[in-house]
Amino acid sequence: MTYAHWEQIATQIKELETVKTVNFYMMGEPFLNKSLCRMILDAKQRSLADKLIVTSNGSLVNPSIYKQLIDSKLDFLRISIYGSSEFTQQRNSQTRISLAKIRNNIIGLKEFRDKQHCISPHIYIKMIDSLDDDLNKEFIDYFSGVGDEIAIEPRMDWDSPKEKNLSQLNKDHLLTTNYFQYKKDVCPFPFYTLVIHSDLRVSVCCVDWSKNLEIGNLREESLLQIWQGHKLRRIQELHLLRKKEELDSCRNCMYLYTAPDNIDALPYEKFKKTFKSQ
Repeated sequence: MTYAHWEQIATQIKELETVKTVNFYMMGEPFLNKSLCRMILDAKQRSLADKLIVTSNGSLVNPSIYKQLIDSKLDFLRISIYGSSEFTQQRNSQTRISLAKIRNNIIGLKEFRDKQHCISPHIYIKMIDSLDDDLNKEFIDYFSGVGDEIAIEPRMDWDSPKEKNLSQLNKDHLLTTNYFQYKKDVCPFPFYTLVIHSDLRVSVCCVDWSKNLEIGNLREESLLQIWQGHKLRRIQELHLLRKKEELDSCRNCMYLYTAPDNIDALPYEKFKKTFKSQ
């Protein structure tokens, strides 16, 4: 994404007025974009959202960008780790990225931040449950104290295709765990999230990696028009009518259970009336 495109996006986000978070990531490593820290600083100066978040694999969070990153006033930095050892990290990520390098990068960033007497970004380090207690402990031991917070996150299917179970766990079993305790029929995410891709296409959800729920393009219409548009409303309607099975990216998804919000009680007729009055 170019900085010019970012300026276009930022101006249109500002028009929405009530944005809670702006997340600078989707597909790929966000720090590959040399303008990322400049974009974050611009978002902070414009007061675009209550919180600015980046999710990274940590490989490029090196000393050359420490000052830029701290000066950008980023609120929350999430570091995704893919294995508890060099072998599992490289096997799971299908890269040659060194786990030790990532660890040293984050140690250096935290030390630099603290020496500047800054409190942000909050550094959160996480790994998806390996399903092996020894490997999970190995990760916790290796990264303990490196950031501000560390966690093992549960597996889920997200928008698993029919022919594959991404979590490699029994779905019925997963739904009995605390992480998925907020059972609901209606997914709340289409009612308060949008994803703007680097090519300016807009889709509904961050776990819709195939972009099946594309609802607009900022090259052709504004963000406000897309937010109030009929394509998004139709997706919301299908959820309220308990027909999410008609949406390929929603049919098998478990992501809705991770949201504490529950809008199951929202009457479809009230929603429809509100939309017509806009």
